[in-house]
Amino acid sequence: MESKNDRRTTKRILYETPVSQENLESGVFTYCTMYNYSKDGLYFESDTKLNPGEEIFIGIENSPYCSSPDVYECYHAVIRWREDKKDSSYKFGYGTPIGRLEAT
Repeated sequence: MESKNDRRTTKRILYETPVSQENLESGVFTYCTMYNYSKDGLYFESDTKLNPGEEIFIGIENSPYCSSPDVYECYHAVIRWREDKKDSSYKFGYGTPIGRLEAT
């Protein structure tokens, strides 16, 4: 799968896990799936349409960014880009930079 998430300058690590997403403007809470991450960002897919620049919270069970197992972490994120998905069970794919995430 060649997509925008393949253009990262750091190595991407495949890591599929359910995540929750909450849009800060609308308050809409949905479940989605993260498929990969790197030290610079992560890629997830969702049925919720978000626009670049929108702020969300992303909740990750067993977060790859945490040094301890079985920890739920919640991050503040800003959507960098969106792509329409035709070959997925979700409607949209998203990239968000890790530099804008803050563990809570």
